[in-house]
Amino acid sequence: MSRKKEICLCIILLFVIFVIINCSEKVDMEADSVEDVQQLMQEQRDYEKSNDSNAVIDSLETIKSIVNQLGEKGYVAIDSENQVNMTEAEQVIRFCEQVDNQEEAELSIWVISYSNELIKYDLKTESGNVDIVREYFQYNNGQLQSMNTENYQADFWQYTEEGYLIFSGSWYLEEQYVLSLSGEEEHVALRVLPLDEKCRELNRKYIRPVGYGKNNMFLSNWSEDDFGELNFYDLYDIFYPMIKKQSVPYVADENLEVRASYRIPKEEFENIIMTYFKIDSETLQSKATYFSEDETYEYKPRGFYEVEYPEIPYPEVISYLENSDGTITLTVNAVYPNENISKLFVHEVVVRPMRDGNFQYVSNRVIVPADNSQMWWHTNRLEMEEAEADCARAMELFRGIYESADKGKATNVVLSDETVLAIQNEVKENGSPVTTKVIYSNMENYGSMETFLKTCAAGKSGEVVTFEIRYDGGVRRKKYIFDGTDMYLFSTSAIWDEDNQPKIADSSYTPIEEWEYTDKGWFCYELRVPEPPEVTEILDGSCIVRVKPMTEERLEMSQKCVQTLGYQGNNLLYSNWDINHMEELDYNGIYEYFYQMKFGERFNPETCPNGVPKEEFENLIMEYLPITAEQIQEYAVFDEETKTYVWKPLGCYNGTPTFFGTSIPEVTNIVQNEDGTTTLTVDAVCDMVILDDAVITHELTVRFAEDGSFQYLGNKILNDGVKEIPNYQYRCRN
Repeated sequence: MSRKKEICLCIILLFVIFVIINCSEKVDMEADSVEDVQQLMQEQRDYEKSNDSNAVIDSLETIKSIVNQLGEKGYVAIDSENQVNMTEAEQVIRFCEQVDNQEEAELSIWVISYSNELIKYDLKTESGNVDIVREYFQYNNGQLQSMNTENYQADFWQYTEEGYLIFSGSWYLEEQYVLSLSGEEEHVALRVLPLDEKCRELNRKYIRPVGYGKNNMFLSNWSEDDFGELNFYDLYDIFYPMIKKQSVPYVADENLEVRASYRIPKEEFENIIMTYFKIDSETLQSKATYFSEDETYEYKPRGFYEVEYPEIPYPEVISYLENSDGTITLTVNAVYPNENISKLFVHEVVVRPMRDGNFQYVSNRVIVPADNSQMWWHTNRLEMEEAEADCARAMELFRGIYESADKGKATNVVLSDETVLAIQNEVKENGSPVTTKVIYSNMENYGSMETFLKTCAAGKSGEVVTFEIRYDGGVRRKKYIFDGTDMYLFSTSAIWDEDNQPKIADSSYTPIEEWEYTDKGWFCYELRVPEPPEVTEILDGSCIVRVKPMTEERLEMSQKCVQTLGYQGNNLLYSNWDINHMEELDYNGIYEYFYQMKFGERFNPETCPNGVPKEEFENLIMEYLPITAEQIQEYAVFDEETKTYVWKPLGCYNGTPTFFGTSIPEVTNIVQNEDGTTTLTVDAVCDMVILDDAVITHELTVRFAEDGSFQYLGNKILNDGVKEIPNYQYRCRN
């Protein structure tokens, strides 16, 4: 072996040894960090002399002790609520610099929560990208157990001027054979730069107990001279447990439903509020609903089902000034992890400490931004709370119907049309417009919806709330908002959970691109939806809602003559024909629809596995069409040898799905002709056609007998509409 080859082999061997050593050191370090955390958790529990091995380690001092001890061992650590200064912050700052410089680097961060839960972030950067391994631990029975591990790349990464490391990203949930298209998203905000302990103390005492949830105390400008728009009912909810050390005693009826309102004695209400505000009785009474006759305040509790959402900013006192009059001015940043913002807005709060240990709030002033333009999240949150309460109230109206309804044996509940309409009849009592997906059902309380649309058409702002009854027994609340120029839809869906309690399933706030209220009484609109390349397939945002009700006569004719036929699987309503030109009708396709119209049930092909017998087929066709058996044999697919007509179920090979096939035929006009026939004007209504209440309009001629039976005599598509629809695909051909 040459000297050069020996040197190359030695270099390769040294490199392999170096990699093995580094990998083993990394594994050892990771294992050591987990063991160190577990030991610290156990020591802390033992120190507190708890007899319960599952005791929750949740006090601030306990968490601070664990974080600091991890720092002494060289680990980056912080608590989950950013109430403790981060240890080894220099490592994080250095790592952020390496990300900016597109260097290779690695970093681990321990986040200790207040409920025996911990998260370890392993960060790795290369070429400016940051890959994240998120491992979730629980401390149980003296052991630190790894519960799950997720991997994702940060789609947002920033070290902010306020000293926060903020990152976010999504991981996808892998199931057997399936990769979910929608991932779990995480937003992380970790304070890296230390914060003065006095600021933290002031924040814990004066600001955090109130926060930004379910009140507007720190979101609006007010002072002792002018309390502005403060909602003292919300503040009563917040202050009561601070004083009484217990929750507000909501007054409920025997069914545990929260009453819409009840009375609070004057002394009780004023004592709670005046503990924290220098406000006189007269001013407070003017800011609330007060009844002088019995000296009570009307109290309107928030909805029983309302919950606080974690996706709101949290306050952080960043500086303070002790004033000469004994008050303290606190400068507060609103940190909003869910929007990757470490300073959403800034406000100044003035508090007055009292000699007895109590304190009063003197004023609040939003200083950044001056126009309150960053308060949009608060409006959205209030909208969500209002929607949740409305859905819960609506569902309580029909709880009895839902609980006693036949839900079948399937996992997914599907109620009957009759049950859905019965629910609609109950919900309409709330006065809002109410719709269903039952074919031809009318909008109850449609007047306010029509007024709203006409007001919008005149360029005036307004809003209206509607409810849609779902077949699963839930409701969809839709709030349409028009600002004078643009329209928006705030949509919230609520369902029944396993305990038969209402819960929110989804919610969205979407701009409406275009809309129109047609002369026929349809509200047509198109929602703004993601488009390629943001999504891989085209999404349809078209919607259509009937506002003006159908007449009873048109409803009856629609149900009797056109509902079962539709525009898919047969072409009776799909094409132009009359009694002299019937050769183009798809008889083999239309047979099953006539069968359902006559017998009230779907055709079962198992009864005719080798085709439909000649006599059965022809008799049924001739009952609904003026045609002879000989003509049927000529026009349809007929097997002369077996004397049967071919029948095939509708499938992808003989019925390509089209938007037109989803249309619902609806009778819009009825004319009695001199020859005894009746001409029905029919619209094909489709919610996939933008800003139009009919894909095509056609005239269907029928002849009714005295016994109520009828025959179809012809169909004519108006306004050359046949060019607007796809070519018909026959069920089967010779």
